Amino acid sequence: MATKSKAALELKRLRECAGFSVRGLATALKDAESSYGRSPSSYAYYENEYRKPYLPMDLVDALAPLLCGKGAPPIKDRDVLALAGTQHDSLWITRPIFSENISKNNDLLDPDLLTAIINKITKNASQYSLNLTNHHLARMTAEVYARLSTLGESERWPSLDREAEAVCRLARTLLDSDETSTDD
Repeated sequence: MATKSKAALELKRLRECAGFSVRGLATALKDAESSYGRSPSSYAYYENEYRKPYLPMDLVDALAPLLCGKGAPPIKDRDVLALAGTQHDSLWITRPIFSENISKNNDLLDPDLLTAIINKITKNASQYSLNLTNHHLARMTAEVYARLSTLGESERWPSLDREAEAVCRLARTLLDSDETSTDD
């Protein structure tokens, strides 16, 4: 029998820390108009039976306002975002690996895809009122490129909008919390 994922175990820990019962958090999700709160059992699946390493981003988006700031010590945005595969120092767990081969051999990179990613991130950043530095834009572009490059050619372009949107949502949360942090 497969074991629960670490994300499922952490979700349960965060729920308990925030003082919610399974039924209570399912009700809060339902009140927030999330499909994950249709019933306590639809939510409980993610604590008891979920096997993937990370939770779906839309579930994490619905959980963040319900859990953040609750508990002792208070649950932080990053604690909730970690359920979707984020880390303190990265927007995504999957990191691009840049080797000398890639930096010296630019034909391994798809310039059309890079340009499209930059354009999508820039557009989404303005919608989220993000003031991105060149470093932020480069990092976000590299993260999205790494995720898209793991997909097959037929999935890559249709996934571009979703990935650029997701990286901007995460950046909004992470950059807001970094303003009060001095560890950069």
